[in-house]
Amino acid sequence: MIDYNYGTNSHHRSSPFEVLNLTFPGDANTNISFKDACVAMANNIMQYYQDIEFSLSGGIWSYISFLSFVEAGYKLPVKIFQLPKDINRHDVEGAVALAKYTGCPAEIIKISLKEELLDSYIAIAEKYQTYNFTDAMMARMAELNQNNIFIADSIVVKRNTEPGWRLVLDEGSDFYWHRFNYANRHNIIKSFFTGSPDILYQFFQLDTVRDILDDNIKNKLSTNTSLRKIFIDAGWRLPERLFMRYTFNDALPEFSKKMNYMITKKMGFKKKLVTIPYDKLLQGLVSKEGYQCSFA
Repeated sequence: MIDYNYGTNSHHRSSPFEVLNLTFPGDANTNISFKDACVAMANNIMQYYQDIEFSLSGGIWSYISFLSFVEAGYKLPVKIFQLPKDINRHDVEGAVALAKYTGCPAEIIKISLKEELLDSYIAIAEKYQTYNFTDAMMARMAELNQNNIFIADSIVVKRNTEPGWRLVLDEGSDFYWHRFNYANRHNIIKSFFTGSPDILYQFFQLDTVRDILDDNIKNKLSTNTSLRKIFIDAGWRLPERLFMRYTFNDALPEFSKKMNYMITKKMGFKKKLVTIPYDKLLQGLVSKEGYQCSFA
C-alpha cells in the first residue's frame, strides 16, 4: 500500500501549501506474471479482511480486479450502483451479467440525487477530502454499508506537457479511502493495482505497455482499445464488448461540474495531481527501500 502524509504525519491537508509525501513499497517480485500478481493480491486482501462486498462498475479495471478474486476462488457479494433515470443502464446490465456468470450474488443500489441530500454529500467530501462528488457519493455509500467494500482503482499513465511517461495519482480518488478507514470501523478497500509493487512493476513489463511507452505503437494507455489488448495479452478472457461505463462526469456533466465547484469552494483548496516518472518509479519498486517522492 502507498503510504502518504503532509509532513506532520497527518493524512488530511489543512492548507494549499502543505507538501504531500509519498512512499511506494519496494521489493517487487520480478518473476511473477501480471495476472498472477493480481490473483496474489486478491488472496492477500481476503486473508486480511473479512466480510467484503465488491462495488462492480462497468470499467475494465473493475472487471479485472473482480476476476482476480474469482480466479483466487472467492465469490464476493456484488454491489452495483444505478444512476438516476437509468443513465448507466449498460453498466448495470453488464455488471449483473458478470456477477451471474461468476455465480456471485448481486444487489443494485439506486443513487439518489435529491436536493435535500446534496449538503450531506458536500459534508462527506470535506470530511474525507474526496475533492469530487463521485468519490463523496462512494464514501457515503460506504458509510451506510455495514461491511467492508472493495472499489477498484486504476493505473493511469500519461505523457502531457512534462517529458516522458508518468504515473498519475489523484489526491482525492487515490487517497480519500485512507482517510475514510481511519474514521470508520469498516473499510473501503482500494489501491489494488497501484498499492502492490508486484502488480505495478509487472504492468510496465507487459508487451503492449512496453510498445506504447517505447513509441512502437502510437496510442494512449488509457483507451479501452489499448487496455483491452493489454489485458488479453496478459492472459485475461474479456467479452467482445466491454461495458460502456458512464461516470457522473460523463452522464451528468453540468451536475458534476456544479457539485465539484461547491466541494472545492467548501474545502478552500484544490486537489493535487501527482505525476511520477515511470522509469524512476520502476527502479524504486525493485529496491528494498521502495520509492519516495514529495510534491508541493
